[in-house]
Amino acid sequence: MAWYHEFMEPTKPLVPKKNQQTRPRWSPPAVGVLKLNVDGAFLHNNTDGGIGGILRNSHGHAIAAFAYHLTNVTSLKQVELEAIQLVYNGCTS
Repeated sequence: MAWYHEFMEPTKPLVPKKNQQTRPRWSPPAVGVLKLNVDGAFLHNNTDGGIGGILRNSHGHAIAAFAYHLTNVTSLKQVELEAIQLVYNGCTS
């Protein structure tokens, strides 16, 4: 279960090598606020896709996470909207 402990660790900043372009990294929310990141993907050659997300606190600690397989996917926008809808429905039920 080493992967679980690594997953639950706060996000560690990466130090870029010299002359390496940097990408925006995850930034924590304000103290007392939770931040949800979701992502999705699908295969163009069939209709399978997946969504996942993680909820973190201001210290970067994981509070909750999810991952789901999707079927009948036709676009990336649909996949990401499914992730948002799943979270919204979970928060309002």
